Amino acid sequence: MMVLQIYFSDDEIKSFFEGNGFRVEEREAGEWVPAYHNRSEYVTKMRHFVFLQNRQIEARKLFERIAEKRMRRYIAPVSLESKRMIETEFKNLLK
Repeated sequence: MMVLQIYFSDDEIKSFFEGNGFRVEEREAGEWVPAYHNRSEYVTKMRHFVFLQNRQIEARKLFERIAEKRMRRYIAPVSLESKRMIETEFKNLLK
């Protein structure tokens, strides 16, 4: 398993979507967070949302899914070059 951590700011995520022609707005959103004595509190924060066809989704969640899929295709592509590299490294590790 490999863990790769990359951090993007909210402004970078917003500019990514706007640069690709999507509308991004900052709105208030809430979530339940753990509090003291096994209780939870509802906390609201301002977050960026991407809009498409009168629907919205949090920009950070959408960006994470897109970035993960693109990184997987970039790092581990299925191609003839990859096949040759796998065979070469396989043989090298057996030596």
